[in-house]
Amino acid sequence: MQQPNETVSAETYEPLISARLLRRTMVVVILIAILTILLNIGGRWYGERMATGGYNVDESLKTITIAGNRMIFPANTIRFESQRTGGSSDRLDLYVVWPELAGYSLANRQQFNDSEKSGNLIFLSVMPKTMQLDMTARLAPIYRKLTTPGMASGINGLEVLEFTEDSRYVDEILYVGAREDRKPFVVRCLKEEKLPSGSRSCMRDINIGQNLSVTYRFSNGLLPQWQELDKAINNFIEKAMLPGTAQSPA
Repeated sequence: MQQPNETVSAETYEPLISARLLRRTMVVVILIAILTILLNIGGRWYGERMATGGYNVDESLKTITIAGNRMIFPANTIRFESQRTGGSSDRLDLYVVWPELAGYSLANRQQFNDSEKSGNLIFLSVMPKTMQLDMTARLAPIYRKLTTPGMASGINGLEVLEFTEDSRYVDEILYVGAREDRKPFVVRCLKEEKLPSGSRSCMRDINIGQNLSVTYRFSNGLLPQWQELDKAINNFIEKAMLPGTAQSPA
C-alpha cells in the first residue's frame, strides 16, 4: 500500500535560536556587563573607604571661621566630614600625628586605625572661648586650692599634684611645668588605673586668637616631651591663623 506523502509547511521548522531569543540574550549580556562595571567601580570605592577607614587623604586647604577667627587647615587634619567643607563653624575638630603634626595619609594610617600604635596621635578641638581663664591661668586661683602640695614627678621636670578626694577631678592628676620664658605648662591626666586602651589621657586647653579656645588631648606617653609639644601646638594653631586675627599665645 502506498504511504501518503508527508507534507510539512515551512512554518513548522523554527530556527534553534530565534531572533527574539537572540535579542533577549543580548539584553541580558549587556545588563550583566553594566552590573559588572558598576560592581567594579563600587568595589574600588568601597575598598578605598575601607583602606582609609573613613578618613580623608585630601591635603587641600580649607578656610574655617570660628568666633571671628579665620583659619586654614589641610582637609586631612579635620576629623569630621561635615567640617571639611570650610566656611563658618561653631567648632572644629582636628587630629594630627606627633611630631610632624601631619594629618591622615596612607603612609601613617596605622597610627589612626590601630589603638596599639596610636600613641603619637593628638586630638584638637577649636571653639569659642567659654571660660575667661585657660588651664594655665586657672592654676593659682583654682587648681592649687583643689590639690595637695606637689612633688617632682620624675617626668622631665614636671611637678605632680594630687587632687583632693572631694574634688571633681579626683580621678585625675595635675602636672605643672615651670618655664622661664613663658607661663607654666599645666595639664590634667587620668590616673593610670582609669586609662582605657588607646586613650588620649591628658588634656590641656589654651586661649588663643580672638576669644578662641583650643583643647588638645594626647597620650601620657608624650608627657616627657611636654615643652616641645606645647610649643608645637601653639605654633600649629598660630600658623593656621589668617592675617587680621590677633594671636594670644599661652
